[in-house]
Amino acid sequence: MQSSIRRVRSELSDPHNAIKSKTIQLSNLHRTNQALQHTIRALRLSKKLRDLISASESEPEKLDLAKAAQLHYEILTMCNEYDLRGIDMVDEELNWVKEIGEKLRSQAMKVLERGMEGLNQAEVGTGLQVFYNLGELKVTVEQLVNKYKGMGVKSVGLALDMKAISASGGGYGPGGIRGSGTPQIGGGAKAREALWQRMGNCMDRLHSIVVAVWHLQRVLSKKRDPFTHVLLLDEVIKVRGIYDFGQNVPVCLLVLYECFYIGYGSWCLLPCELLSRVLIGL
Repeated sequence: MQSSIRRVRSELSDPHNAIKSKTIQLSNLHRTNQALQHTIRALRLSKKLRDLISASESEPEKLDLAKAAQLHYEILTMCNEYDLRGIDMVDEELNWVKEIGEKLRSQAMKVLERGMEGLNQAEVGTGLQVFYNLGELKVTVEQLVNKYKGMGVKSVGLALDMKAISASGGGYGPGGIRGSGTPQIGGGAKAREALWQRMGNCMDRLHSIVVAVWHLQRVLSKKRDPFTHVLLLDEVIKVRGIYDFGQNVPVCLLVLYECFYIGYGSWCLLPCELLSRVLIGL
């Protein structure tokens, strides 16, 4: 019995090992074929991107940023999905593609910010489309909104800079601080006038910030990707800052009792004017 088993095992082991070896070879060939196909595809996409960039070298403003961003995203996605890194030709192209990606982001951000400052829907839409094609729309909008929040906080801080206000006249020493430690700007008319001028400039700045972010939201709520027809706003719906921007700007006012008491009417008028201008713009 044992002799028969050994004979059968010997007769089956050789074919089994041969089949196993051929199966491994076939699997390797299949993976190699797939890697070759995806490599060729990635190189073709890279060539398209090169041609697109080269065609606009003489006139950079005519570069189709959205198309270039789409090609950039497809190349990186393919290389990551099919693990093409380590192939010399692919690695060389990837280094160039990454450099182009940084340039595309820089140009798209310039277009986006210019559109927000000038309330130009076409430019804002172009910038947003580029970042959508790059797969970075949500994080870009969040960073942009946070940037405008920071600008608002900085504007209020500059408007209530005690040292600068006191330097305008009538302060109680350096920084407008009395011996008791209470912030004061004195009773000088020049100091009060400087304060209200600063507050007026601050309200103008806050108005421009609020309108810019509102303009960004308006474009997001209208623009759809031309291929997938996805509404861009749906991609950033979780970025709450774009909705409660006006409520989340921390405004920390110093104790300016004397000036606010004397100019209470002016202080009340400033935020009312700001809200009126925003509502008229909306």
